[in-house]
Amino acid sequence: MKPAGIGGRGSSPLSQVVREKLTGDPTWGFFAQNGKWICPFCLSAVVKRQGRTREDSIALHLEGCRAYSAGRGNPQDQNVVSERMHFENMTFQAENNPAWRVYDHEAVWFCPSCLDRILAVRLQGGQLNNFVFQAMAGHLRVCPSYRQGIIYSAEDIQRARDLSSRAPGLSQVVAQQLQFSVWRYTDANGQWVCPCCLGHAPEIVISSPNDWHFAIDPISKHLLLRCPAFTPERLETQPEPLVQQSAGGGAPGTISGPQTPRTPTGVTKIMPGANPPGLPQRQGMRTPPVAKPASGAQDIIPTAEPPVHANYRKHRSVVMPPASPPAAAPSGPLFGNPKGDVLKGTSLEKVSSDRVESSDTNRSDSTWMDEADARAEKEDAGKDPTPHSRTDVIHARNLQATMLAQSPELPGFKFATRYEACSDITGDFYEFITLSDGRIGFALGDVSGHGVQAGLIMSMAKKTLEIYASIGAGPAETLAKVNDALTRDLGGKMFISMIYGILSPENQSITWARAGGTPAMRYNANSSDLVEVKPKGMVLGMKAGQIFRQSLEEETTRLNPGDVFLLYTDGVTETMNAQQEEYGTDRLAEVLRKHSPEGPEPLLAHVMDHIRHFRGTLPVSDDITLLALTVE
Repeated sequence: MKPAGIGGRGSSPLSQVVREKLTGDPTWGFFAQNGKWICPFCLSAVVKRQGRTREDSIALHLEGCRAYSAGRGNPQDQNVVSERMHFENMTFQAENNPAWRVYDHEAVWFCPSCLDRILAVRLQGGQLNNFVFQAMAGHLRVCPSYRQGIIYSAEDIQRARDLSSRAPGLSQVVAQQLQFSVWRYTDANGQWVCPCCLGHAPEIVISSPNDWHFAIDPISKHLLLRCPAFTPERLETQPEPLVQQSAGGGAPGTISGPQTPRTPTGVTKIMPGANPPGLPQRQGMRTPPVAKPASGAQDIIPTAEPPVHANYRKHRSVVMPPASPPAAAPSGPLFGNPKGDVLKGTSLEKVSSDRVESSDTNRSDSTWMDEADARAEKEDAGKDPTPHSRTDVIHARNLQATMLAQSPELPGFKFATRYEACSDITGDFYEFITLSDGRIGFALGDVSGHGVQAGLIMSMAKKTLEIYASIGAGPAETLAKVNDALTRDLGGKMFISMIYGILSPENQSITWARAGGTPAMRYNANSSDLVEVKPKGMVLGMKAGQIFRQSLEEETTRLNPGDVFLLYTDGVTETMNAQQEEYGTDRLAEVLRKHSPEGPEPLLAHVMDHIRHFRGTLPVSDDITLLALTVE
């Protein structure tokens, strides 16, 4: 039976409205590649129903769309709707395009734009889910190749996957080869000149001596994926005069070129024969003697000393270390491999068979993270972290810092934030969302655990909150949607505590919901009242559906001039001193009373100083994050 007013040809009044809006309102005109319409009110992807017209299908959705509210709701900003459409396009590609479905033996995804192995994106039990899609989106937001519209073919990406096993060994070779001048020529733009193919690499720009250290992995990637003269078995270079000519005639280590033979101002010149910073030092001007290999033997790069190549008039040749045998793709519906035939005959057969067996049980979807951490700990046991892995951590930390939202500027209100991670990558976060009606949503969250795993979950939670909060629902409903989206992926093994408030400048109020975690403090210097804002609610990621919804309650705070709100994670109050005392809420409240009249920025500076003084020489044991709001 058809709903009242919906006809077979889109003749209902609402269907007529839809038709007019689709042709006349750009905000209504977003359709994903799979044909789904992106609702500009609730951001749902609406599919055309069987036996219905497109207009009828949209009208049916709008009849039950709370954000549309029978035409009284306001549509989202076009940029928000466009972002939702791009996300839907990405999920469509990830599910259907072979170029987007290339994974290695550990189910790690290879980006079709930059060809990198993206550790943050892993299949879970051979399946794609919202967790994987969100991780993909997180990478693509910062992928420069994707921003340029570059998409490689499936064959190119599979080749990148198959060659990636050689990258660690090749990086060691490149680090040794960079001791020799033939490998350190750049052109007038600072682009590295490959001594094998004489090509200029725009993705490798050297502007200071320190850049050589960070160029090792990109150079390895260039050799593996882009250099037509490179062969995995033998690393051969052109004569140095040809490399120098291709670079423009400058000395190695300088930024040179046909019209710019001199080193530009502000760029440190590396003299010929000098070592790039951070690389193994050559043993003076003399080279140690090398025994002549036996007949039929090949020169293998030594592990302790750099190879000896006294004559550059002939191109040099270095034998590469043997590569690991190529591993098969993971099992699952994306690849069509039967479960019993995964990685047959490889050294990883046991690991993969364990994964397949456990995927048939009630195992949680987050187990792969535990496996990855366990493998990493086993591989790194007794080893010092390599410069490359440390560099990756630094890059991840810097990227994570850029993901934290800037405090909004709002007349009559001031925000400030602070955070300090106990490790390089934090599980704490804060977020600000400007809603279409002028209200401001703000949140503070804390993921259980620390390190890379917590950081990954943090980015997922932060983005999921941003998507659902932008719809404009109340804080409790928003947290409920976020919880439903994340619970299946977290599998009850990890959880997130979060407090989310919506500030209404028009009503001079804040409506709160809290999913576990610490309460917010409210202090007013005029009345000297200090109270806690602590509506009930359970943490995110443990229980989905009605159990979680029924645990939540909303609380509305009417604002007064002089109000100061302080949100904090438990890393603040649980900070320990040398006497094993916790910092606690009493000390925090004392700082709030004393310094709140100075404004939010000085207040948080005082809180951080007080915590550090209390902690003394002890290391930071938990992530610390603060958010302050003052009402003028």
